[in-house]
Amino acid sequence: MENLVARDFMNSQPAKVTADMSLISALRVILKKQQSAAAVVDDSNRLIGILSEADCIKGAISEGFYEQDPSKVSDKMTPQVQSISTETSLISAVDLFLNHNRRVLPVIEGGKLAGMLSREHILQALVDQIDCPTHHSHTA
Repeated sequence: MENLVARDFMNSQPAKVTADMSLISALRVILKKQQSAAAVVDDSNRLIGILSEADCIKGAISEGFYEQDPSKVSDKMTPQVQSISTETSLISAVDLFLNHNRRVLPVIEGGKLAGMLSREHILQALVDQIDCPTHHSHTA
């Protein structure tokens, strides 16, 4: 498993939203993509934050139940997000997931968002290794 890297297992079509998008529009993107978070990117596809399901729940409750003014993604997102590179080993990613209580990690290549790695991707990699221990990578 030490030969496996984030690029081999990441979702290369992650949910992406912009900071000026309404929170409810962003929530619709997350739900449509069936992901637990969306990367918040600028016009150049550079990561500026992450918007989690929990962030959306807080905002949706405020708007839907308490009838507060609509929020923007920038109001609820987490800026300064920890990210990994496409070449980060899965072992290093596991350490981040376990020791920093992350559900997803944005994957960056050349300063831009390349994908997202989730706990589910790690679990699939582990099962793949157990089922077929000689298989070292999903890519040729």
